[in-house]
Amino acid sequence: MIYLVSAIGLILASNAVAVFVIENADVSSYVDIGDICHLIGESPTQCTAHGAHAGWIGCIAAVVLVILVIAANRRFATSAGSRRVAGAAFVVSAPLVLVVTAFYVLSEASHPLPLYRDEAFLWHSTAISLGNLVWPLFLQLAIVSSNWKWRLFFFCLVSLIVAFSPFRGVFFAVGVFGVFLPLLEHVIGQIKVRGLKSRQVAIYAGAFSICVAVAALQLVIETKARPSNLAGGGSAEIAAKLGQRVAIPLFQAHLARAYDFDPRMPTVADDVMTKLRLRRALDSNSYLFAATHEGAALGEVTSLYFGEAAVRTTSDPIVWSVAAPFLLVLIWVMLRKLEVDASLLIGLAIWRGSLGGLIGVMPALVIQLGLYLVLSRFLGQEGSDES
Repeated sequence: MIYLVSAIGLILASNAVAVFVIENADVSSYVDIGDICHLIGESPTQCTAHGAHAGWIGCIAAVVLVILVIAANRRFATSAGSRRVAGAAFVVSAPLVLVVTAFYVLSEASHPLPLYRDEAFLWHSTAISLGNLVWPLFLQLAIVSSNWKWRLFFFCLVSLIVAFSPFRGVFFAVGVFGVFLPLLEHVIGQIKVRGLKSRQVAIYAGAFSICVAVAALQLVIETKARPSNLAGGGSAEIAAKLGQRVAIPLFQAHLARAYDFDPRMPTVADDVMTKLRLRRALDSNSYLFAATHEGAALGEVTSLYFGEAAVRTTSDPIVWSVAAPFLLVLIWVMLRKLEVDASLLIGLAIWRGSLGGLIGVMPALVIQLGLYLVLSRFLGQEGSDES
C-alpha cells in the first residue's frame, strides 16, 4: 500500500507547494503563466484566484483519497500473500525489452538521436512510446521478485529502456517508485524487526537520506539548466524558474476549464486512439498546449484531474479528482484478491493520472496489467521475498 499512499502524497505535496507559491510570490512576473491568463482573458488577480482554487481542490481530494485507501485496505484486507516472480518470468519477458531496444537502435540508425528534445519526439516518438509502455511493467516485476538476484536482473532491463528516454519525469518516477519507496519499505520492515537503534537500520536510513539529497540536487541542477524567459539572474532566476514550474499546472488546469465548450477539443476517442498510436492527432492536453504555444504540435499541458473533470465530465472537479484515482484503487483491491500485487503499477498510474488525467493513462495501464497478470499468475509462485 506504500506505493498508493506515496503517490497520493506526491499529489498533495505538489498541490500544496503550488498553492503556497501562488499565494506568496509575484505570479504576474511568471511569463508563461501570464500568457495563459492573457489567453483566457482574465486579470492576474482573477487568474491567480482560479489557479489557487484548482490547487485547493487537489489538496482536499488527496486527503479524502488517503482516507478512502486506508478504509479500503481495512475493509478488503486479505491474509493471502502475493505471488512472486523469478527466472521463468524473466526468461519470458526479457525478449520484450530486447525488441523495444532493437526498435530504438533501428530508429536512431535512420535518424541519429538529435540534441533537442522536440526533435527526439518528432523522429523517435514510436520508440519512446513503446519504452514508456514497458518500463513500468518491469519495475513492478522487479519489486515482486522472489529474491535480490532476480530483482537486480529486472532492474537491468528497466535501465536499458529508461536510458533512451528524453523525459525527466521518467527518471523521477523510476527514482521514486523503483528506488526510493522500495528502500523506504525495507527500512520500515527493518525497524519493525530490529528496532530503531540497530546498525542495519542506520545503514538503510543513510542510503535513504542520500537518495533524497540526490533527488533534490537533480531538481535544482536541471531547473537551472532549463532555458528561461524570466527576468533576473543567479539564484533569483532559479527561484523564479522553480516557482513557475511548480505553479503552472494549476493554471493549465484552469485553462482546460476555460476550453470546456470549445468544439475543436479532441474527443475521448481521440485521446485513447492517440495514446495507442492508432491515430495521428492531438489529444486534449496536446491541444491545450498548442493553444498556448502558437499551434506547436509537440508538447502537453499538465491539466491535472481538475482539468480532465472540466473537459470530460459534468461533475464538480472535486468529485472527479477523488473518483478517478479511486477507480484505480478498486482495481488494486480486486487484483490483490487474486494474490497479484500491482501496487507499483497502480500507484504510478495514480500519480501520472494526476498530471494529465485518468483517460490518458488507462490504455497503457490496461496493457501493463494484462501482461503482468499473465506473468504473475502463470509463471509466478506463492511465497515471500527471500532477500
